[in-house]
Order: sequence, then C-alpha cells, then structure tokens
Amino acid sequence: MPPEVVEAMLDAGRHCVPIRDLSRAVGKRIAQLTKNEAAMVTTGAAGAIFVATCTAIAGDDEDKRNSLPFTDGMKNEVVCQNLHQTGWTRQCEAAGARIVPVEFKDEMERAITGKTAMLYYLVADKHFGQYRDQLDAPGGKVSLEECIEIGKKTRIPLLIDAAAELPPNDNLWKYTQLGADLVAFSGGKGLRGPQNAGLLVGRKDLIEKAHRFQSPYSGIGRALKISKETLIGTLAAVERYVNLDHEAEWKRWKDQVDHVKEQLLKIPDVETGYRLCARVGHQPRAAPMGPLAGEGVAL
Repeated sequence: MPPEVVEAMLDAGRHCVPIRDLSRAVGKRIAQLTKNEAAMVTTGAAGAIFVATCTAIAGDDEDKRNSLPFTDGMKNEVVCQNLHQTGWTRQCEAAGARIVPVEFKDEMERAITGKTAMLYYLVADKHFGQYRDQLDAPGGKVSLEECIEIGKKTRIPLLIDAAAELPPNDNLWKYTQLGADLVAFSGGKGLRGPQNAGLLVGRKDLIEKAHRFQSPYSGIGRALKISKETLIGTLAAVERYVNLDHEAEWKRWKDQVDHVKEQLLKIPDVETGYRLCARVGHQPRAAPMGPLAGEGVAL
C-alpha cells in the first residue's frame, strides 16, 4: 500500500466513530470520486458479489432478509454464462441463489422468468477455465452490451464482476455509464488499498439496501466486518488512484520489470520478454522465453 493509505489507516485507528455512519459517508465520497450514483466498501470483490446477490434476492423485505440463505419461494435465480462460472459465483450461491447457466443470447432471454433475481457478468471471463492465460481466448457468447440491454428490457439488475479491471482508472465509472446496475471491484490489486477491501458501485437504491447485508447489521452478513481503518484506507486509495499519473505509474512498474530482466539475463541460456498477465490485472510482467519457457508463466 502507498504511504498515504497506510497513514490514513493509522490515523483512523486513533478515533471512535459509529461504523454505520462512517460506511455511508465514505461511500458517498467514493461515489463522487468515481462518478457513480452510490458506492460502498465491502469485504473484497467477493463480498461485493455476496451483498449484491443478497440485495437482488431480498431487497428491503425484512422477512426475506432474515430468511437468507434459505430462499425457497423467493426470486432466487442468477443467470450466468457458462464461461463466467468460476469460484466467484459461489458467493452468489452463499447468499442463497441458484445459478442458471446459459450459452447464447436467446437462451439467456428464455432463462429469465419470474424467479430471476439477477444477471451476473464476469469481465475477465476469457481468462479462466479452459482458456486460462490465453490472450486471444474467446469470451462469453453474450456480450456486455447485450447483457445490459436484456437487463434493462426485463428490469432485472445486472451485476458486473470487474474485480481485477483496474487499471485503466476510467473503468471505475465506465460500466455504470454503459448501463450496469452494480459493479464489483477489488480494493487491493490496482487500487492498492487494503487487501481485505472491495468496492460495490452503482444504483443508489440498490447500494442503500446492500448496506444491510454486512456488519454491523445482524443477519447473514454479520461476519462481513469492515473496520474503520479499512473504510478510511479504501477511501484514501480511491482518492489517490483517481488523481494518479497513470503513465508514470506504468513506467515505474516497467522499470521494476526491467531490473528483474537484467538480473535474469546474467544467467546462461535464460531469455526473457514482456507480456501482460491475462490472469490478474493489466500490469507489465517479465516472462521466460524460448523452448524452455513452456506456457510462459509470468514472473
């Protein structure tokens, strides 16, 4: 974490404040910084997926909230493309959802019924499963724009999992401006905030309901506790990130990679090259080259 993030977290630890008030105040400021209607700090992007699913299923219905994760008789289905099904969709299931897998656009449209609670879209879909680390891998059969269109037409909320999609920084508002209802980001990774933090941004009405599904509220999300240090540290990370010279940041990363490459090239028969790591983030990596490189796992 950058020094200003660490310092903000240390300072937060010296004060006493109601967590519910701080959570909403921090969310309001992050929403302003990221050009979104609303925002909230979560327990990682996984926590954002979880509370978003809870919100889609139970909303502000107290009886339904208290019943989760037991969702019989509720709208509890999440429609998801086959290629987007990874370990992260288990967060939807933990909230009580049932995943409905689809492949094509017409199949997605048919899958939406009176039991559908949410659509789930993974931005990094092509980087997982059988296509892991293939830069030219195919994505899901239904494009993001088509999913947004279907969500609007059926009035079903669309959650975009963009956990590792920073940089570029304009992704913080790009997806909601395209029409997504909710977007999940990691608070670590590109943001370089607290490693246990995440962001959920999007529609104000949905974000307000989502607050009720994590601590300090009781119920299914009571274990999702976010400290005042994490809240303030995440805000400091977002403030830094939106004002950052991203070209200079890229150069700093590349200088680090160049240093690694220079040291590796001193070893006989070792060759190195550059590549973006398809699996996590969009930073430059040093990779082994030549016949001994195998699949070229990033260093």
